[in-house]
Amino acid sequence: MAMAIIFALDISSVSTGYAVFKDDQLFESGVIKMTQKLHGERLIAFESKILELLATIKPDHIYIEDIWHGLNIKTYKILSYYHGIA
Repeated sequence: MAMAIIFALDISSVSTGYAVFKDDQLFESGVIKMTQKLHGERLIAFESKILELLATIKPDHIYIEDIWHGLNIKTYKILSYYHGIA
């Protein structure tokens, strides 16, 4: 039987956590740290890292934590860009 691979993301504009599960067991986890000053540059670097991880992991399923907007709509809008890329 084939192994199910899940790629899970907890997205942030500064550091995004990720985890890889194989058959419901944690296989790998890590953090994508964004050091660029401008959000445009961060978005490009974020997309590059996500694509690199996807090519390596080749997941069957991807799960992304939902955005919580709280009272700050500016933060919500920025996070929505990262979610759009993911």
